[in-house]
Amino acid sequence: MIVLNGKLTEEERITLDGGYAFGKGFFETILVTDKPQFLQDHLDRLNNSLQVFGFPKEITKEEVEKAAKLLSCHNEALKVMVSETQTVCSKRNFAYKESQYEEGVSLARNIVTASSRDPLTKHKSLSYWRYLISLDNARENGYFDYYSINEKGHITETSTANIFIVKDGKLKTPAFTCGLLPGIIRQWVIEDFDVEEADITEEELLSCDGAFITNSLMGIMPVGDLDGIQLGRPDIIGTITQKYAERIEAGDGQD
Repeated sequence: MIVLNGKLTEEERITLDGGYAFGKGFFETILVTDKPQFLQDHLDRLNNSLQVFGFPKEITKEEVEKAAKLLSCHNEALKVMVSETQTVCSKRNFAYKESQYEEGVSLARNIVTASSRDPLTKHKSLSYWRYLISLDNARENGYFDYYSINEKGHITETSTANIFIVKDGKLKTPAFTCGLLPGIIRQWVIEDFDVEEADITEEELLSCDGAFITNSLMGIMPVGDLDGIQLGRPDIIGTITQKYAERIEAGDGQD
């Protein structure tokens, strides 16, 4: 069951346009508890992408809230996909294990070099398969995900998340210019805590005191293992995790 251009349908039929023939379009994956979380931030990012690439449409808060209600989306992920002629909304379950939050996840280096010049890296494009290939390869090799390094030797992000490191009590995250998606939770962390956006080398990453990754569904996920190196859990990661939980419990806060 999906919501197609504002109407609930069980047929799940879409028109073959540039979005579904060539991946020409964008999407957002939104955490819905009792209502969509960080909704305005998601809309700002989505509508910016539509504007940059010349799509003559804008997605509204009312459209997304209506779709979530029609799909009875609660404690689930709402996916909003926008192509030239269609807006498609669907929902799915998601689950990260409690043990992953307790023990931290494992990351390893992606052998494929990322590009800081790729114009689509900074947008959540429907052309997403390369990220799924990377994620599948990581899982097949026993890792939670891969982190990528760009052509200049700087850390960018993982296949599905932004990355933060802690060194000597200071928070750092790869700069936007390194070639990465401006994540919703990444921006929340930057706005609420003292974070340096910088060029981070692999040497810096592997010598950090602690690290965590973020996206809209996992929230704050600690990293326990980096290429076989066991990481600690600096207090600041716990502080950020607690404040994030309070933010989700309080609701969107953007009305």
